[in-house]
Amino acid sequence: MPIIAVVGRKSLKSKLLFALLYIFCVLGAVIFTYPFLLMLSSSTTNSVDYDEFKLVPRFYFDDDALYRKYLNLKYTDRYRGGEKNILPLNSLYKTDFPAYKDITPVYPDVSGKGAKARLTDYEQFLSQLAPEYWTRGFNYDLLKDYRSEEKTRFKDIERLNNGYAETLSSFEFLLFPVDEPLTRSWKPVRESAKWINYLKFKAKLPPSHRIPALLEKRYTEYLKLSLYIEIGKLNYEWGTTYKTFDEIRLQETLPVNPKEAACWRAYVRSKIPYRFMKLSGNSTAYVSFLKNKYGNVGRFNRYYKTTYSSIGEAKLPEFEPAGDGQPKLDWRNYCDTTAPVQSIHIFDSSQKYAEFLSSLYGRPENMNRAYGTSYKSFSEAPMPVREEDRSYFLSHKQGLRFGFIINNYSDVLSYMLLNGRASVNTVILVLAMLLTSLTVNPLCAYALSRYNLPYAYRILLFLLATMAFPAEVGMIPGFLLLKQLGFLNTFWALILPGMASGYNIFILKGFFDSLPKDLYESADLDGASEAQMFWHITLPLSKPVFAVIALWTFVSTYGGFMWAFIICQDPKMWTIMVSIYQFQQSSGANGQHLVMAALTFAALPVLLVFIFAQKIIMQGIILPVEK
Repeated sequence: MPIIAVVGRKSLKSKLLFALLYIFCVLGAVIFTYPFLLMLSSSTTNSVDYDEFKLVPRFYFDDDALYRKYLNLKYTDRYRGGEKNILPLNSLYKTDFPAYKDITPVYPDVSGKGAKARLTDYEQFLSQLAPEYWTRGFNYDLLKDYRSEEKTRFKDIERLNNGYAETLSSFEFLLFPVDEPLTRSWKPVRESAKWINYLKFKAKLPPSHRIPALLEKRYTEYLKLSLYIEIGKLNYEWGTTYKTFDEIRLQETLPVNPKEAACWRAYVRSKIPYRFMKLSGNSTAYVSFLKNKYGNVGRFNRYYKTTYSSIGEAKLPEFEPAGDGQPKLDWRNYCDTTAPVQSIHIFDSSQKYAEFLSSLYGRPENMNRAYGTSYKSFSEAPMPVREEDRSYFLSHKQGLRFGFIINNYSDVLSYMLLNGRASVNTVILVLAMLLTSLTVNPLCAYALSRYNLPYAYRILLFLLATMAFPAEVGMIPGFLLLKQLGFLNTFWALILPGMASGYNIFILKGFFDSLPKDLYESADLDGASEAQMFWHITLPLSKPVFAVIALWTFVSTYGGFMWAFIICQDPKMWTIMVSIYQFQQSSGANGQHLVMAALTFAALPVLLVFIFAQKIIMQGIILPVEK
């Protein structure tokens, strides 16, 4: 019988009451749905836009936001903790953006005739530039291609570990070798098998994925942050009229201006990567340096593994010696301390670009005619880095947008499926718990409901008393007991403590008590056994409450973390929740968006079960009340 009769529902008060109830229901739905939707949207972001917390991330519809994410993707390596490092982009763009989210996009012309000619020449330049003068831009597809190529080469991860001296558990954890040409002392280990194979892969990359190594921005940052802070102070000492630090050019040789020369000398002696230095002139100063260090030729020959009759026969290497022996150490020490500063020449990709333009056009006038520019020399022509990025973005915009939506989920799935057996363990555990829970609990509840045991009340009270204490109270004794039984790191340790539930038995007993007694009396008169009555009468009528018990069991087992984390320390026995926790720890402070993707992935099975089973779940809630 309804609380409010049909006639009463037409009154104004009833309508207002119903409206108020609907408003509260809608507000409740929004309150419960909003966090999930926010988690879902955050799972498609990265370090650029994670802090925005929008239900619909801007890059879905805003090309400027998408462009910022693309630049972040290209110029950082998220797997080495550099997802927020904007220095590579600032070095090429000659900007001072504090973070990728603060980038103000400036879109150069990429459609004009001159712009197309510049891009064509620039891509030709990058395609023939030696590997030591450029780094690889990051891209998800590139990493997948690299892993696929290595998997084809080695077939088995153990063979790769032996060949590369790695300790990887699967190919999904293989990363690119460190490639940092702008680091002062970095030098690739050319005899390394991994580096040799990486160079082969690197040589096949298209120009859009090649980032030239430039020193000039590093030099202006050194002047700004370490010496002058303000451009006015630099102008006062140098006698110049620069408006910004980015107008300052890094000279290839010692500048004429004494103050600038002093800064240049200090920077070259302490900051310039050795691989971008070249020494010219005679060997007199170098020989004197070696004599002061070694004293006699015998000691020198022992370190250099030579057979010189005198140290004076040693020649000054023009470039940094290969290998990691004493000649390299001495050459570096000589550059840092004794080498005449006039003999030091520095170079990077910009000099190579000027040489390329010179060989291509011969005279600046020819270049200006093709580009529509007015440069006085080839060295004044900057590399069209922004144009290259913009051109690639316009031609791959939709693919980039879709990639950003699924990339986090791709990482999570790769981790879950390939890091141990978390997914398989969880499926086995859930099925085992469903089977035991729907067997042990109904049998106990049926016995308490069907038989008038004198101590049934005490048994039920004891079962309910188990709910009075937090689960954490029993973890230590439970752990010690299972340890004595030798069940740690096994499925028995996960299944045994949860086979029986006082709450489930209480709910089932109450439902069984509501079933008609006449059915059991008729079955008893027909000679049916207790097992037959349980199977043919109780179970068919109890499907709704069984569905509720199954759902609770599934949710508690699937979402269980603490007990699984304590009882199974072996990664081979981790469940999905434990694996997500480990994934969160490995993602670090900059991986919140990855954690959101992992949590969304973990929430989907529960959500799907509820959506497809909500009808029978509601029956389990309503049917006992009706009875």
